[in-house]
Amino acid sequence: MKNTLTVYSDKRYIILWLCSFLTFGSLFFIISHFEDFFKEFSIKPPFKISSGLAVLLFSITAGCTRFFTVKLTNKYGEYKVIVGSILINFISCFGYYISSFFVSYSITIYIFLSFRILHGFSLIFQPVSTAIITGIFLKSQRGRFLSAFSLSASIAIGLFPMLSRLLDNHFSEIFLVASMFPLAALLLMMFYPRSSTDKKQNDDSNSVLFKESFPEKIYSPILITFLISIIYGSLIVLSIKMEKDIENEGIPEGFFFLVITIVSVFIRLITGKYFDKINRLVLLMISAFCATLTMIIFSFDRSLILFILGAFIFGVSRCIFTPITWAWIADVVPDETKEYCYSINTFSTEIGIGIGALMASIEYPEFINKYLIFAIFPAFSFIYLLSLYKFYNKTF
Repeated sequence: MKNTLTVYSDKRYIILWLCSFLTFGSLFFIISHFEDFFKEFSIKPPFKISSGLAVLLFSITAGCTRFFTVKLTNKYGEYKVIVGSILINFISCFGYYISSFFVSYSITIYIFLSFRILHGFSLIFQPVSTAIITGIFLKSQRGRFLSAFSLSASIAIGLFPMLSRLLDNHFSEIFLVASMFPLAALLLMMFYPRSSTDKKQNDDSNSVLFKESFPEKIYSPILITFLISIIYGSLIVLSIKMEKDIENEGIPEGFFFLVITIVSVFIRLITGKYFDKINRLVLLMISAFCATLTMIIFSFDRSLILFILGAFIFGVSRCIFTPITWAWIADVVPDETKEYCYSINTFSTEIGIGIGALMASIEYPEFINKYLIFAIFPAFSFIYLLSLYKFYNKTF
């Protein structure tokens, strides 16, 4: 097993980190433009199209990848599965680009949404790459190194929405540029050391979906992942609306995710080495509390100070939540079910994000504060985690 310096300089780790950065960069380069892009269609479909719908369609198929992640990895190996997921990302973004030239045709919206559904399958990259990364280092180091690995997504989520604003809603150019990021990731994968990790399972079962040895402890982190992901999905939609509400104070679109990124990078660089020394349940309780507090803050009237404060607190929640849930799962599952359990976690994440985005797109009566509704989910997570810590296993 490698020491810290060797892990960070490992060629597999570096390439997967960069590919993750480019993958999430392409996703969030376009996501804030969907609402405006849908207004370009001269012929509207019989249903409401919104950014929430776009996120939901992506999330459903991204979640469904869990049903065949293990089977594909068993059959083709990790390298081919990762390359395939990146290729799907490229095809989808380029499909958006082609669709942007035919917005005057009624069928184009259906073609566009079909590419959106296809695009979700590209996120099979996440559980497979995470499985590879967790195999590189010791159990006692998982929280720290998964925290560093998840920084790739955090930085991309904060940086790329801001960069996309340079194209000022020139949608064809936005989609074309977004397709270049997975193309760069494909080029990086040409230098990936296949012989080191491109392994296939010798298990002759099609997958481990129905193994009786499936660990019961997996259900708790999956439940927490689902509940907190609902908040994240809602804020993907609501943050865009909040930024527009206070735009006259000089807040550009994408500022919310930029604040989250800055907070995540700072906290992980300063405290990342302590992630494996503190009880995982305690860390997740902090994350759930911060997510609850964020939604309570956003429930008040719009102001620049409250917006930045809420984004800062949610950044704290997010930078803890992502690596610790993955590390928690890695701690409690046997190696033979590792990739499947990561796929299940991806499924719960994406379904949670999709449900949250869809709920955020719904118009509620004026007497209902939607932010307080969303605060219920992390509040329940906090109570559930506290019960686990108090009455059950305290050794996570």
